[in-house]
Amino acid sequence: KTVEVENSQGEETQDSLNTINSKNDFSKTFKINIPQDTEPGNYQLERITTSDVIGNYASIEIDELNSLGFDTDFEVINTNYFEDFDSNPPSIQSLELSKRVIDVSNNNQSFYLNASLFDDLSGDVGLSVNWSSPSGEHSVGVYLDPSFITSSYAVDPRLSELIIDGNETRYKNYEITLPQYSEPGTWTLRSISIWDKANNRETYYSDNYGLYNLNQLGLDLDFEVISTNVDFTPPSLQSLELSKQVLDVSEGDQTFTYDVSIFDNLSGFGKDYRNDQYIFQWNSPSGDQWIWSSPYIRDELEMDYGENYEMYINNNVVSFESVEVIIPQYSEPGTYALEMLVLTDGIGNGIRLDDYEDIQNLGFSTEFEVINANVDTTPPELKRFELSEDKFDVSYGDATADVTIQFTDDKSGLINQFSQFTWVNENGNYIYWNSINNNGPTLTG
Repeated sequence: KTVEVENSQGEETQDSLNTINSKNDFSKTFKINIPQDTEPGNYQLERITTSDVIGNYASIEIDELNSLGFDTDFEVINTNYFEDFDSNPPSIQSLELSKRVIDVSNNNQSFYLNASLFDDLSGDVGLSVNWSSPSGEHSVGVYLDPSFITSSYAVDPRLSELIIDGNETRYKNYEITLPQYSEPGTWTLRSISIWDKANNRETYYSDNYGLYNLNQLGLDLDFEVISTNVDFTPPSLQSLELSKQVLDVSEGDQTFTYDVSIFDNLSGFGKDYRNDQYIFQWNSPSGDQWIWSSPYIRDELEMDYGENYEMYINNNVVSFESVEVIIPQYSEPGTYALEMLVLTDGIGNGIRLDDYEDIQNLGFSTEFEVINANVDTTPPELKRFELSEDKFDVSYGDATADVTIQFTDDKSGLINQFSQFTWVNENGNYIYWNSINNNGPTLTG
C-alpha cells in the first residue's frame, strides 16, 4: 500500500507549528499522521527531494542521509493489520447512462451517469470511466471519488449525489457534458477503473493492455453521437508580443508582460468545456532553467490567485493581455528562447510545438535577454531533521508525531518550494510526506 500525506492548499493550519520561512533559511515543525491501515514494520527514510526558487534540485539519498547523522527511521506496530487487512478490490454492481443518443448539432448536450459500487471492507469506492470517439480524436471521461466530491479544494465539483451505505458506494446523476462539434458516430467505452479506500484497484481496458478486459464486465455503455459539424482542427497563434526583450536581474526579480491572441475555427474557447489550455515555456541557454506561463479562462466563481491579466473572448478568438512573467534574481544570464508552445481548444483539439525552429517559423518575436552577474547554481542543503517519535502503534487508531526540518540555500531561497520525503519498509511499501511553504500536510490516503 501507499500512504500519501501532502500539503493543504489553504491557510496555515494548527498542524504546522513554529514555522520560520525566511528567504535562505527555511525551518518548520509540522504534525504528521500515520493512518490505522499502515503496514507494520521498520520504515527507513529513502530520499528527500526539494529545490530552490531558481530550480536547483536536491535529491538527498539514503547513504547521504545516514552520513549526515539524522535519526530518520521509525517503526510501525499494528497488531490488527492482518486481521483487518483489505486486499480485495471493489466490484461494480451497476452502471447506467440516462441517454444513449446525444445530438450536439446545435449546442452542448448533457447526460447522466448512475453508478453502484461494492467493497467488502474499506469502502469509499472511486470510479473512473473513459469513452473514445470513432476516430479516437475526441474523448470524454468521468472521475468520481468520495474524497474529491467532499473536498473543499475541488476546483469543479459536479452535481452528483454521493451515497455511502455500508459497503455500497453510489453516485447519482453525475452530469457529463458533450461539446458541440464533437465527432458523430458510436463512442465506445475505452477503460474503467475502480478503487477502494485501501487503494485496492482494478482497471479494465477495451484492448489487450493490462490484465483485465472490459468484456469481462459485460457492460453496454457505448452511446451514439449525432453531429452535423465536426471540429478536428487545433487552434493557432494569431499574435504574441512581449513588453520587454532585456531584463537585468542583478539586483532583484524582474518582470515582463505579454499579450497573446489565439484563433480557433469552430469550437472556440469557453469556461464550459474545461479543455482549454495555453502553455508558454522559455528555456535558459543551458536548458537547466525554464520560465513557464499558462493563462487560463476563469469564470466568475473561480478564485483569483493573483493573476492580473485581462481576458477577452470575441467570436473564436481568445485574447490575454498583460500576462505577467517573473524572472527571478540569480537566474542564468543569456538568451531565453520560447521552446514549448501548447494550445488546446474547447473540444480538446490541441497542438504542441517543442521544436525551436517550428516556433520561430510562426514569425513572432519570442526571445528575451537576461543580464545577471550573480548566478545561483547551488541546490539547497538539509541542516536538520527530527522526529518526535520513532515508534507508532496504530493497532486501534491513527498515530501522530511532530516532524522538524531545516533547509538552507545560498542565494535564491526556498520560499513556496515543494519538498517530498519518502520512507520505505522491508517489504517495499512506501509512505510519502509532502510539504510546501507554510502549509501543514494533511492525509489524503
